[in-house]
Amino acid sequence: MTKRSFILAGVTHVDLAWKWGAAEMTEMLEVVAVRLLDALDSDPTFKYTLEQVAPYRVLARSRPDLVRRLGEHVRAGRLEMAGCMASTLDTNVPNGESYVRNQLLGIRWVRENWDVEPRTGWLMDTFGINAQVPQILRQFGLRHLVGSRFGGDKRHDAFTARGLDGSQITVIGRDVHSLQLQPRYGAIACCRDWRDLDALFAEADALPGDGPFLVQPLTENELLISLRPYRDAGARNVSRDNEMWTIGTYADFFEQLDRLSPRLPIEHADLNPEFTGCFSLRPTLRLRNRRAEALLIDAEKWACFAGPIELPNLADAWWDMSFVQFHDVFTGSHPTHVYHDVLATLDRIDDAAMQGLLMASQSLLAKNAADDVKPVISDAGTEMLLLFNGLPWQRRSPVELTGIKEPQHIIDFTDSRGEAVAFEMRGDALVVAPATPACGAAALRIRRAAPPTAAPAATAVESTVLENEYLSVHLTAGGGIEQIVWKPTGRVLVEAAGGLLVAQRDDGNFQIESPNGCEVPAIAGTLTLQRVADTALGRCAVLQGAFPKLAWAGPDALLQWSIELSLPFGSPSLRVDVRFDWKGEGTRVRLRLPTTIDSAAAIYEVPFGTVSRRPYGVRDTARGEWPAQRFVLLQDGSHGVALANNGAPGVEVLGGAIITSLVRAPKAVYAGMMPDDTSSGHGRHRFQFEVVPFEGDWETSAVLRVAQELNAPAHVVDSDANACQSDVPSQLSLEPSTVVLSTVKRPEDGVARAAIVRVYESVGRATDVVLRIPAATSAQRTDLREWPGDVIPIVEGAMRFHIRPFEIVTLRVRMFS
Repeated sequence: MTKRSFILAGVTHVDLAWKWGAAEMTEMLEVVAVRLLDALDSDPTFKYTLEQVAPYRVLARSRPDLVRRLGEHVRAGRLEMAGCMASTLDTNVPNGESYVRNQLLGIRWVRENWDVEPRTGWLMDTFGINAQVPQILRQFGLRHLVGSRFGGDKRHDAFTARGLDGSQITVIGRDVHSLQLQPRYGAIACCRDWRDLDALFAEADALPGDGPFLVQPLTENELLISLRPYRDAGARNVSRDNEMWTIGTYADFFEQLDRLSPRLPIEHADLNPEFTGCFSLRPTLRLRNRRAEALLIDAEKWACFAGPIELPNLADAWWDMSFVQFHDVFTGSHPTHVYHDVLATLDRIDDAAMQGLLMASQSLLAKNAADDVKPVISDAGTEMLLLFNGLPWQRRSPVELTGIKEPQHIIDFTDSRGEAVAFEMRGDALVVAPATPACGAAALRIRRAAPPTAAPAATAVESTVLENEYLSVHLTAGGGIEQIVWKPTGRVLVEAAGGLLVAQRDDGNFQIESPNGCEVPAIAGTLTLQRVADTALGRCAVLQGAFPKLAWAGPDALLQWSIELSLPFGSPSLRVDVRFDWKGEGTRVRLRLPTTIDSAAAIYEVPFGTVSRRPYGVRDTARGEWPAQRFVLLQDGSHGVALANNGAPGVEVLGGAIITSLVRAPKAVYAGMMPDDTSSGHGRHRFQFEVVPFEGDWETSAVLRVAQELNAPAHVVDSDANACQSDVPSQLSLEPSTVVLSTVKRPEDGVARAAIVRVYESVGRATDVVLRIPAATSAQRTDLREWPGDVIPIVEGAMRFHIRPFEIVTLRVRMFS
C-alpha cells in the first residue's frame, strides 16, 4: 500500500524590527535559539529551519556560544538556513542591486561561519514578489522558493513561477489572503497554542492524494516553539499504517517533490500587489532609501575606477541597508521609535558612502595629475569642485547642488576648458547644467561676489505658457495645468490636470488603505499662478495654494502646497517639484496626472526590468495601486506619457490617469500600534517627478534616461584649486540605452585589480551590447554568485556581447594592468 508522505518542517520568523526595536528582537532570537538547541540536544530526530542571516550576525556578538552550536547543527543538516539572505527585504521598491547584495552578504556570512550553501530560496512574509526573482534565484543556483504573499488571487499553494526572461522556479506557500485557495501540497498555521496545532493537523488530514505534503507549524517573534507536533508526528507513524511522517526541512520537501515531478500550474512571476497602504506610509523612508542606494552604489563604482587602492569597506553599509529594507521596516508599519532608528541608520549609510566617494575622488585626481592631464586654469579667489556623474552617458540635464556654501554669492561657473556653464538660483537651491562625462566628473571653477545672486523674479499672472522645442505647457490661475502638448505633432497628451494634487478620506490602518468618498482636488481651494523669469537653463512657473477644509481630518487639519514646473531648454520632460505642509488624520494625498492616452494597460518599471499591468480593483490587502520602481507609462501606438518618481512607488492607472500616492495618515489602530505624528506624516514633504511625453514606442523615447537621471543625482565633492585640476574622463560607457548599468563594484573575493560590472536588458528586446572601460584588460561572464563563465574579448577597448530580453549579465573585468 502506498503511504501518504508528510514532511513536518518548523520555522520561527523573527522580525529584525516591527512592533519592537532591533535590540529587543535580538533578545527574542536568543530565547528562540536556546529553546531550539534544547530540542536538538534532546531529540536526535528533530530538525528545524532558520531564516535571515542578519539577526544571527548580531547575536554572535553577545552569544557566540549559541551561534557556534547552531552552526554545528547547520553543518550536520539538522538545521536548514533557508534562503541565506541577510534579511527578507521588500523586493519591489529597492532596486534589483539591493536584492543581489542582500543575498551575497547572507551567503558569504553563512559560508564563512557555518560552511554551507543555500538550498532553498526564501521570501516569507515579504509584501509581494517582483517578476525577476526567478532569474535572480536561478543565477544563485536555486530552483525552489518558499513564500507567503502572492497578490491575493492565487488558487494554488504550489506552482511554477515564470520570470520575465523565461526563468522558472518552483514555489510553495500560501497566498494568505486569497479566498479561492485550494490547498494541495501543504498545511500551515501560526501556532499560538495547541488549538492552532489541532487545526494544523486537521488541515493536513484533509489534503488530497498521497503527497508529499509540507506541514508547517509556524511561530513568530515572542511565540515559543512547541515540541508537541513533533511528538504527534511520531505517534502517527505508529498509529496510522497509511501515513509516513518525517521531521524535515524545506529542502527535504522539495527533494521529494522533484522526484515526483508533478505538473504544477504556471503563474507569471509578478506576484503582486500586497499591502498597498505601505507605499505612502512614512514616505521619507522610501525617499531616503532611494538616495542612499544611489550614493552607496556610486561610492563603490568610483572606488573601482580609482584603481587598486585601499578604500573603506562598505560591507557594513550594505548590512545596514539590509535592516532598512527588511519588509516590516522599509514599509513603515512600526512605532515611532523604530522609525527614528531607521532614519539614524540611513544617516550612517550616507556618511559611509560619502567618505568612500571622497577618498575615491582624491585618488582619481592624483591619477589624473600623474597622467599629465591638462589642468584647469585657476585664479586667486576661485573655488573648485568636482561633479561626479555615475551614469554611462554624457549628462547635460540640470543638477541641483547641495552642500554648497553661500550659493547666492556665486556669479559664474566655468568648466575645465574655461567656458561658461549655465546655472540659476531656484529659491535657496543652486542648479547647474555642465556637460559631465559618462561615468566621469566635471571640474568646475566658481567665482563669487559680495552682492548675492538673486533667484529669478516671479510675477503673479492669470495665464502663461512654458515652451521649448518639445513641449508646450499651458497654465492658468483658474485651472492650473490646462494642457501639455507634444509640439512636433501638436498632440495634446495631458489635459485638465489642475493643481495635480488630490486629497481623500482614508479610514485604513498602517498597511491597508481604505479610501472613503470622493477625492478633493487642490483647485477646490485657493490657487495662484506665478511665472518665473526665464534663465539660461529654461522656463519655470509655480502653482501654489491651500486645500479647502477637510472636515474628516480634524479641527487643526492643514494642507498647503506648491508645485514648481520647470521646462529646461532642449529637454523632452517637465520637472514637477511638489512641496506641501500637511497636518491631519485619516487622509491620503495623491498626485493625479490625467492623460489623453486610451489604454487599459500600463508599463511599470520593476527591479531589473518592466512589466505590463492592468487595473485590478480591490483585493483584501490592496486598493488599486501597483508598486512602481522609477516610472510608469501609458502609450497608444502613436504617443505616450510617462511619470517618473524619486521614491513614491504606489501607482494606480485608471481611465487614462496616472495616480500616485504621496502620503497617508492612517486612522485605525494596527497590531496594537496607534497612529501618531510620524505615522500620519505631519510636516513638510518634497517629491520630485518628471512628466515625459513621447512620440512612437517608449523603448526609443527618453523615458529610461530621464528616470535614471532623476534617481541618480550627480554627486558634488568639494576640493581646492591645487587638487581639482581637471575633469575625470569617462571611465565607462554603455550602449544601447535600453541596457541599464546596475553596478560596478569590487568582486566578493576582494581582488583589488578586478571589478564586477552588472547590466540588464530593460525593455524585453534582445540586443547587442557595447561596453567600454578604458582600464579593462580582460573580462569574462559570471553569474550572480560571481562564478566564472565564458571569456568576453576586448577589442579596441570595447567588450561586445549579446543580451537576451530582460537578461541580467554580470562580468568580471580585470583592470589596471
